[in-house]
Amino acid sequence: MSQAGVALLSSGLTNDEIGERLFVSLGTVKAHIGAILTKLGVRNRVEAAMWAYDTGRARE
Repeated sequence: MSQAGVALLSSGLTNDEIGERLFVSLGTVKAHIGAILTKLGVRNRVEAAMWAYDTGRARE
């Protein structure tokens, strides 16, 4: 989910919306978002979205 998750997260979708698009539970989305934030070394979704745009991994 990492690449897809970062792209969906950077597009401003909620956890529920991400779960619906990827056909996974809310708990799974939360766990993956937490892992993404940790791996990127960022504190929140906004910083993750900024990272995605800076590195060209965001969906436009």
